[in-house]
Amino acid sequence: MKAKLLVFLVCFTLLSAGISHSQLISPPPTIDSSHIPMEILAGLIGKYLALIEQYEMMVDNGETPSSVIKVRIAAKLDISNVKESSNISSDIDLLISGISKVAFWLNGSISFRFPYPFLVDLSSSFGNVKFLKDKDKLIVSSSDESIYAVLPVADSVKSALEQLPFGGLDELPLSIDELKLLVDSLLVGIADLDNQYEGIKPTPRGPAHVIKLESVESGWIVNLWVLDKTWDLYKVDIYDTEDGSVTVMTFDQIDLITDIPDAEFSIDTSSMAELPYQNLIDILSLKLATSVIIGSPVVTDLYPSASKVNKGEEIEIISNALDAEDEESDLIPLIQCRPTNGSWTNLPAEYVGDSPLGSWKAVFIPKASDPIGDYDLRAIYIDKAGNKSEPFEFIKAFKVVAIPPKVIGFSPEVDQISVTSSINITFDQDMDKMSVEKAFSAIYTNGEVISGVFNWIDKTMIFTPTKPLRYNSTFNVKIFGTAKSIGGVGLDGNKNGVADGSPKDDLSLRFKTEGVLIVSIVQKIRRDPVIKGDLIDLDINIENVTGLSQFSFDLTFDPSILKVSKIERASFADWRPRPKDVGEADIWLPIIIDNDKGIAKISVNKTRSGGVSGAGTLATVTFEAIGFGETEINFDNPLFVSVSGEALNPILQGAKLKVYEFLLYDANKDGVVDILDIVTMLKGKKDMGIWDKNGDGVIDISDFIAIQADNGVDADANGDGVVDILDIVYVLGGAKGSPSAQPLANELGDSYPNPMNPEAWIPFKLAESGDVVISIYNVKGQLIRTLDLGYRNPGVYTSKYNSAYWDGRNENGEQVSSGLYFYNIKVGNFTATKKMIVAR
Repeated sequence: MKAKLLVFLVCFTLLSAGISHSQLISPPPTIDSSHIPMEILAGLIGKYLALIEQYEMMVDNGETPSSVIKVRIAAKLDISNVKESSNISSDIDLLISGISKVAFWLNGSISFRFPYPFLVDLSSSFGNVKFLKDKDKLIVSSSDESIYAVLPVADSVKSALEQLPFGGLDELPLSIDELKLLVDSLLVGIADLDNQYEGIKPTPRGPAHVIKLESVESGWIVNLWVLDKTWDLYKVDIYDTEDGSVTVMTFDQIDLITDIPDAEFSIDTSSMAELPYQNLIDILSLKLATSVIIGSPVVTDLYPSASKVNKGEEIEIISNALDAEDEESDLIPLIQCRPTNGSWTNLPAEYVGDSPLGSWKAVFIPKASDPIGDYDLRAIYIDKAGNKSEPFEFIKAFKVVAIPPKVIGFSPEVDQISVTSSINITFDQDMDKMSVEKAFSAIYTNGEVISGVFNWIDKTMIFTPTKPLRYNSTFNVKIFGTAKSIGGVGLDGNKNGVADGSPKDDLSLRFKTEGVLIVSIVQKIRRDPVIKGDLIDLDINIENVTGLSQFSFDLTFDPSILKVSKIERASFADWRPRPKDVGEADIWLPIIIDNDKGIAKISVNKTRSGGVSGAGTLATVTFEAIGFGETEINFDNPLFVSVSGEALNPILQGAKLKVYEFLLYDANKDGVVDILDIVTMLKGKKDMGIWDKNGDGVIDISDFIAIQADNGVDADANGDGVVDILDIVYVLGGAKGSPSAQPLANELGDSYPNPMNPEAWIPFKLAESGDVVISIYNVKGQLIRTLDLGYRNPGVYTSKYNSAYWDGRNENGEQVSSGLYFYNIKVGNFTATKKMIVAR
């Protein structure tokens, strides 16, 4: 049973591991430790059976599939029973008498094309042997000894294998039918073995699940290493607890359905001597005996714990070895690494293995000065007698990569930074300063570039803007992935451990500057022009305040032009953000208005407990224009105090007004700008001045059209759809209208500009008089601003002088954010809604 089990495992391993190469079925999903080992075995057997089925189908269809299998076997075997059952000559038997165990390695390559040729190439510590069977003959050769033998085709490969020292290879199935019979006889035996899941362990080809199969009756322990991602069988460890034999089989290449050139199926015997097969066997046996007597250690495995390692970090190197005479723990390991084509360097190694398989672990930490790129590994073991193993090399075993630089800190980190701030970026290693500065940008959200100068302190770059940053503004800082370390490695902006370059590794930071404390006077509803007799509402707004507790100030104005009609006080109890407990609020002192001197005194002793923060309106002052001319409304004696008693020093922004005695362009002073005004100008032949609207040196109908458009009045007096000289004739003749004239209809126009930043005008037309209210909503349907335009007569309100004006602020005086907004007009029974976009 032992021999058959070993043969089965070799065959089963070779075939099942090759399934993924022929892509017969997709590998099962990754399993976890809760799955029993038999599920993994079932998956492997399923793959094996699928491969056999495809192979047979190709043969049945008359195809001649080719296959190649490469395997490395390292073993420590008890040869006592083998010597007794083999055809070893008495002389050789005498040489190896007293030797009960032997350690060896073997690299086997099997290539065949159905039904022939068949090539077996065995390279081992005993030498090299090749078997080539074609249609007419079987050739057995040893390139080491430059000898070969030719057997007639009647002598099968099995008969040749039977004569090799240490028999057992003759039990290998050499056909699909033989393999099927072997599987049928052993599947039941496999199912009866005790099994245990040993977990996941590293291999050169990735993590592998390890399944332990054990037969207490026969004393065999078998470990199957199944790759996690593909379910290919990577390695088989076989341990005989009775005689201490160990066999490790590792599979390098398996392509069972492939193409092999004819030239591969050949043995060059031109420089070899031909011998009878038995003589060739005697020579090989003597060489084998010599190798057994020397008893050198054998390397079974050598691989790194990962496929790459960053400079400054460690990678483990694992190596296993066997020795026939000494305990494995007594071997002296030489585990080495080098850059490919460089010089070998010894690595310190410690013994970490358990009998019967010796295992060592070495650690390699690439220094900053070590080159990046591929690294090779090599392992050599020395026994107590000084015998060395054959070097075992793993070329391009892993890569050393430079650690890409990362940003490990930046400042300032506060929510709102000072307008005089510098931006500090700290890296985790020395940087190529020029590449970093070229990769740096600082841009306001409106696209304006922030210029500045660079300075460096160690690994920190300092960017200082050439002029103060804008208040209450957001800007983005970006370092593109093209920034490099002093070693030439790109920035790891996304911190995935790899320099992927731009844009994947672009690093973006966002900063917002502090909001300057501003108290300003703003028209609530913009009126331009302001005519003598008009009422003007002015809001006293404050922005970017924190914890305002009390305030007082005087408003000064020209009493010959303006007088205060009323002052509406704000309620601070409802100021946003609003705490759950407002406490005592709205402690106003009496407002004093002196229209003779042009002073209004406004004072609040307490806004509310905890003060108010953010932005909003302190009061609304209604002025009446009682004169005309240019005038200013300013602050005097300001006092603003925080809840902590600290004096606040806001920037104070007054307002300017120009009040007209009558409407601009109202030449006949009848209170209306219409065709009669240009007729008056033409009759009077006065200085052209403002009337030459288009600047062509002549006052004519084109100037009239431009003036009327600015004032929101329809220049088509006769209603015929054309503005021309007939409109002047129509007015001078006193006609009541053209039959073709269309009555004026209610209409809400498109706001302009759209998108807006920071202000917009909303045009409209009225067919009948009424109170006009325009409401502005955000995309959530929340009302953010109401524009009460008051009573309006029928007419066209489309110019900047008479349309609705919105300054882009909400009811609290705060600038609204970018986005989509809706504006609605309501006049009597007429209502309409349109969209506008705010783009900051």
